[in-house]
Amino acid sequence: MKVLFALALSLLLSACASTYVPPTPSLNLPAKTKIGVLVVAGDNVNHSHIGTTIFNNFNTSYPYQWRMSDSIFDTLKAQLERPERFEVVDLSKWNRMPLQPLNFVEVRDKNWQFTMEQDLLRKRLLAEGIQVVISVFETPSLAYLECGNYGCNEYYSQGYGLFTRSFLGMDNYFSSAAFAVSVETIHQPVDLTLMPKLVELSNYQSKHKMLDDFEDPKDFQNITASEMEPVRQSILDYFTSVGEQIKAYLNGEVSGTAS
Repeated sequence: MKVLFALALSLLLSACASTYVPPTPSLNLPAKTKIGVLVVAGDNVNHSHIGTTIFNNFNTSYPYQWRMSDSIFDTLKAQLERPERFEVVDLSKWNRMPLQPLNFVEVRDKNWQFTMEQDLLRKRLLAEGIQVVISVFETPSLAYLECGNYGCNEYYSQGYGLFTRSFLGMDNYFSSAAFAVSVETIHQPVDLTLMPKLVELSNYQSKHKMLDDFEDPKDFQNITASEMEPVRQSILDYFTSVGEQIKAYLNGEVSGTAS
């Protein structure tokens, strides 16, 4: 069984390593370049819990007034525009913007290419002076991985908020930035999401930070907004890091080469 597991893991890693990313020139976009940002997040905050057995598992939603879409947008905007750098446009307020995952760029024939299915939307955005599009969509995300002699168990957060893993009375708390993030330049085809620093930030461990100082709530299945506040701040801290890294690529401070 160990041999089979090792072989399967080796094949998986080989497949990941063979993913081809074309050579990418360093970017250095001029000041006031317009960046379109689209954030789509639900109104409810999630608590996804994995217990000692499946009978202890649950997912709870809380109607806190976090305004997470606006908060993430404001966080990215603050990073990208400071100090007097880029101009950020809220695409959720653009009346022709579909609120769905965006995909303007792909790797085809070992080259960066624009996708055909969203070419009309891309040209509309370019006509508005937008050259970069960042999209952030809430989605169930891998939050915790436990591996042993017989394979790995994957545990998922059902949405942004709190993820907890309990085993035999021991509780671990994680903030869950359960979002898919895409960063694409649309004046020239480059998917910055595939660049090393942003790949690191898309890793499940980066998106799910252990909260060592999180205090046990009075009611584990009815957590108050004030008790959950460290989770909200941790998620926004994550997007501060995302915004900083995106700006570093767009400023040419980090090499665009993915290899």
